[in-house]
Amino acid sequence: MNRRLLLAFCAAEILGMANYAGFAALLPQFVELWSLSNAQAGWISGIYFAGYTVVVPFLVALTDRLDPRRIYLASTALTAVSTLAYAVFADGFWTAMVLRAIAGIGLAGTYMPGLKALTDRTGERQRARITGFYTAAYSAAASLSFVFIGVFDEFWGWRWAFGLSGLMALAAYAVIAVVLPAAPPKAAPSWREVRAAVDFRPVVRNRAAMGFMIAYLAVVWGISANRAWFVALFVYSISVQEPGAWAWSATLAAALLNILGLPASLGGNELAIRFGYVRAVVGFFILAAIVAVIFGMSLDWPYAALVALAGLMVLMLNANGSSVTGGTVTVAEPARRGATMALHSCLGFLGGFLGPLVFGYALDFGGGASDSGAWMIGFASTAIVCLIGAAAVILLSRPARSS
Repeated sequence: MNRRLLLAFCAAEILGMANYAGFAALLPQFVELWSLSNAQAGWISGIYFAGYTVVVPFLVALTDRLDPRRIYLASTALTAVSTLAYAVFADGFWTAMVLRAIAGIGLAGTYMPGLKALTDRTGERQRARITGFYTAAYSAAASLSFVFIGVFDEFWGWRWAFGLSGLMALAAYAVIAVVLPAAPPKAAPSWREVRAAVDFRPVVRNRAAMGFMIAYLAVVWGISANRAWFVALFVYSISVQEPGAWAWSATLAAALLNILGLPASLGGNELAIRFGYVRAVVGFFILAAIVAVIFGMSLDWPYAALVALAGLMVLMLNANGSSVTGGTVTVAEPARRGATMALHSCLGFLGGFLGPLVFGYALDFGGGASDSGAWMIGFASTAIVCLIGAAAVILLSRPARSS
């Protein structure tokens, strides 16, 4: 395992994703500042993942033909520019939507292309384990983003929070530009090769891979819904506590919970390697669904108990995130690993777009963020999606019947 390169990519992931929670961490503030509905807030939270979803199939599939370094650096620069532009120009629903979508496009060219660059330089036996570390770094980056944004906002306001996180993305560019050597030059791919790279029909015919990819959609749906709405949930919970009751700030609680994603990702991947990806993924999904149902019925619990239950949900979903990704990498055809990872990422972040959006609509449908019944509906939708993910892995991991 190339530990130096892995460390560099993990550090760049943390720096480049400093903007990741920019909107979610400050969601109540933006709702008030721009008079947003819960559905509009869900759109802004989810559009980041929609931008990712639109371009990731092409960018990641092209890593089978082009040097991933070029894609990674260009995308990191785009992340920096869009985040700095948000700091200067964002003034309402539409500007926030456009700039967050562009930032999502930047993530599309860094997250999976970075994993492709790492796995290309890793032996077959180490590939699943390095995937676990890299996925765990994603969880750490998402968690630390809440910390960065929360601290920056507290001291200097939300515009500086985005501005400083944009500068951190420039630092990520510098790290990879220095550490990752360029691949030997290749002839520019022909149009036929480009079309072959983005032909996903052979990938779709890989039933086991499709099962894990649908599961990834469900995992990211749940994780993104939680990350988008935990701060607002904790603000609601604090508002219904007894006067004088102790409580962490909502942003700090969300940040600490998301940090649990790091050990959960590592532990989940190790359990999947030991006991099998299908068993691990299905088990984590069922546990996450149970916790989501309990969560929805427990919003009148003391604040500390609610945060602890949220932590259990974070553990189950993030443990499954690394397990599902490791499963996809393991069953992918070697010659189509880039295309498989592209479709995997595309479906996953489609879930990342839909999770916050559907949750926001559920809140509006149920009466708003100040109604406990609305939160129950939102978490019920997460539980249903988890069960769908489990069913996909079970059904598609079975050999197809011969006609």
